[in-house]
Amino acid sequence: MPTMSRLRTRRLGGRLVAVAAVVAVCGASATPSQAAGAPPRRNPSVLFSRAVSATAVLASIETALPEGGPAQNAQSTTGVAAPAAGPASTSPSAGTSPSSSVKPLIAPAWAIQETPSLAGGAILYGVSCTSPTACTTVGENEEATLAERWNGSEWATQATPASGALHAVSCSSETACTAVGAEGTSSGEHAVIASATLAEAWNGSAWAVQPTPNPPGATHDHLEAVSCTAPSECTATGWYEQGNGQRFTLAERWDGSAWTIQPTPSPGEGEATSLTGVSCTSPSSCTASGFYYQPGHTGQIIPLIAQWDGSAWTLTAVAQPSANGEAILLSLSCTSSPACTTVGRFANPGYTPLAERSSATEWAIQPVPDPEGESILHGVSCASPTACEAVGVTYATGEELLTLAESWNGATWELQSTPNPAEAQESILYSTSCPTTTVCVAVGYSHHAFYEAGVVQPPTQPLIERFE
Repeated sequence: MPTMSRLRTRRLGGRLVAVAAVVAVCGASATPSQAAGAPPRRNPSVLFSRAVSATAVLASIETALPEGGPAQNAQSTTGVAAPAAGPASTSPSAGTSPSSSVKPLIAPAWAIQETPSLAGGAILYGVSCTSPTACTTVGENEEATLAERWNGSEWATQATPASGALHAVSCSSETACTAVGAEGTSSGEHAVIASATLAEAWNGSAWAVQPTPNPPGATHDHLEAVSCTAPSECTATGWYEQGNGQRFTLAERWDGSAWTIQPTPSPGEGEATSLTGVSCTSPSSCTASGFYYQPGHTGQIIPLIAQWDGSAWTLTAVAQPSANGEAILLSLSCTSSPACTTVGRFANPGYTPLAERSSATEWAIQPVPDPEGESILHGVSCASPTACEAVGVTYATGEELLTLAESWNGATWELQSTPNPAEAQESILYSTSCPTTTVCVAVGYSHHAFYEAGVVQPPTQPLIERFE
């Protein structure tokens, strides 16, 4: 049985939380530039897929999957298999996983929602809800941007104007949403030769592209996260890559009339540096999370936190789970300036979920229940300082990738039971949004992968789950 850290990436482009994930596949001896080589993508529809990050390592299995067909909008009754209970650790120790021993699952509260049927391979990467009856989710479908809207009773697809992929969305009201991502140029089925930042805005009736700048000399530019405190106040973060393969952090700000690039610190000498999450509590207070590659014989991946004070971005100290292993922060949610929660994964060598929380003085690692197998937390949303929801994926039994959800009650993280579409071999949740302490929506994709004439079939399908 392959472990998650040995899985190959199926998707190129997109959310390169990358080298961390790819290095884990290629081995510690690979440099970032060497590790960046990935197998040809089997599905052109995910050309700019955010899934090439740590999620990319999860998203594809080395061996052929059993044949079968998809059961759309059906769901299994088991969700994540209930792990054996064990004593919870109070804090991570050096050289060990930051996760706690697993606890019994909370009674099922998540349910799969019916989504519009799409012909191509579709993936949802981001979601933002301003109320329980108003949510917007974004992603990609057949190399075109994708947006869907929840009106309290059903999800409906919205027309979007650009090609590429939307990686994240933030809505400051029901009629004001901003989505960011990347669009690019392909030299053929198996190569992306250039990509550029992308932003689209929803005004309550239509989506429109907003021009975004790209750093001079960059060949690949991606916006991975966005946070809006008002329709005219948005901050987006991500990364850009120069022609020599060096990758640096990227932040851009929308002032109501134009996007502009903000100078950001980039540790790690330009090796696989990225800001993959951002959360703003006011125009002058934003926190971003990510990672960077530390050059040297260990090739360690280090978590990264940056803060915006209204005039400049600066790095802040963040807890490292261990002197050994790799830590990646993928998502961030703040309820006030000092109160933020970030999630991701730690690898030493297998993947375990990672959560950290900030106070007025420091960031601290929180013990997180770890299902049997290997797991990653991709998204987090906090409705209050004592109510957070994190979602992701776990590799527990056989070769199935299963949805994962955990909740923070102000004192501990608890594992929740989540459904998975029946017969699906891959089910992943990338993002979640909680408009209240009792309602959350999570999005991702599911895939019943089997091979026919050397081609993986059928295409991926959007997955939306709701907690209430």
